Amino acid sequence: MRSGLLASNRNNPKRYLLLSMLLPMLLVAVGWIVLEVHPFGTRQILVTDFWHQYYPFLCILQEKLKHGESLLYTWQSGMGSNFAAMMAYYTASPLNLLTLLVPASMLRDTVTGLVLLKIGAAGGFFAAFLKGTYGRNDSSLCLFGTMYALCDFMMGYSWNIIWLDTVALVMLGVVRLVRTGSYHLYTVSLALAMLANFYIGFFICIFTVIAYFCICIFTGMGFKRFLTRSGKMLAATILGLANSSILLLPTYYALQNTYSIHNTFPQHSTFYETWSDLLSQLLAYQIPTVKEGKPNLYCGVLCVVLVGMFLRARSIRIREKVGAILVLAFLLVSCNWNILNYLWHGCHFPNMLPFALLTLAYRAYLLLLERRMKWLDLIAMVLCSGVFLFLVYTTDRKQVVLYTGMTMLAYLLWMLLHKLGLLHRRV
Repeated sequence: MRSGLLASNRNNPKRYLLLSMLLPMLLVAVGWIVLEVHPFGTRQILVTDFWHQYYPFLCILQEKLKHGESLLYTWQSGMGSNFAAMMAYYTASPLNLLTLLVPASMLRDTVTGLVLLKIGAAGGFFAAFLKGTYGRNDSSLCLFGTMYALCDFMMGYSWNIIWLDTVALVMLGVVRLVRTGSYHLYTVSLALAMLANFYIGFFICIFTVIAYFCICIFTGMGFKRFLTRSGKMLAATILGLANSSILLLPTYYALQNTYSIHNTFPQHSTFYETWSDLLSQLLAYQIPTVKEGKPNLYCGVLCVVLVGMFLRARSIRIREKVGAILVLAFLLVSCNWNILNYLWHGCHFPNMLPFALLTLAYRAYLLLLERRMKWLDLIAMVLCSGVFLFLVYTTDRKQVVLYTGMTMLAYLLWMLLHKLGLLHRRV
């Protein structure tokens, strides 16, 4: 049975990547059908900025592409405006080129389908990152790819389509560059990320710097090799940004005329939420933030449970544990501290606003797949889950904490049955 499964994987090496893309798309599609979203009812997902900004600009883009009009300027926005800068912010995603294939009368349903496709692409690309980083090609890719694609961030901001383009391929490119010196994937994926949307691209650049140093530390490379890789990393970054400069440069000059350019560095250091309220955003069974409010952090209860195993496992080096926890802590502080929030968002304050946690959890999940779980692993996961529930119980969402605790208990019981040999490993 095992040899047959391996042979099947060799014959279909990309089937789990495809499933990682199709599964979240199927789940969201079923949800939309239940909610009677058009064409299965009278509702639509084109709300707030999606309806008032993205959709009208996509209409202009479709018309320009179909009639071969200039992409530099448009007379259909106010008294005329710079369409290149508008496109860089709202409509530059390569997926929007698919609107060329449909008539204008079907554009609403088409952009609804594009959101579905972006959600699926997020799951597929994250699975590709896990496969390329850890060398796995099994159903675990589908599990974590789906958790990434259906995290609170994706669900809460599905109306804000510029924030849905993925970061996963850029991170896979960083891993390849550090390990093998190959810079092609990183250069191309960074250029595409910046072209798709410079705003999210700015976040990606900051996170790339953090990820690069962490990966170098985790791999334990010598100083000479580190300098060589850093030089190649810098050159590949410059090349990637240069390839996207056709949109970045006009957009930069256009931004000098916007209101946000007058934002100044915060005079006082403040935190937005209490730390227990911030951690409570990792709880399940709650409505994601849609506009202003707390950051969307939830990406699966299993991730929080597996932190305990990650910290306990002896096969994971201390430097990897310390690095991962420091990155997670830094990202949490960035969500809650006005100064770091200001810097992350391009030196201005945004109107509104789980990659690292999922990667950490997958690292621990591999240990469940590759070796027999020990009692200390189970105890560590119980303790980690208990500490987390204790920290968030002080919030006003007692029912949500209870339901999340029940889900954690279900996961722990599942692992206990596995430990006792009452469940087959492949279950």
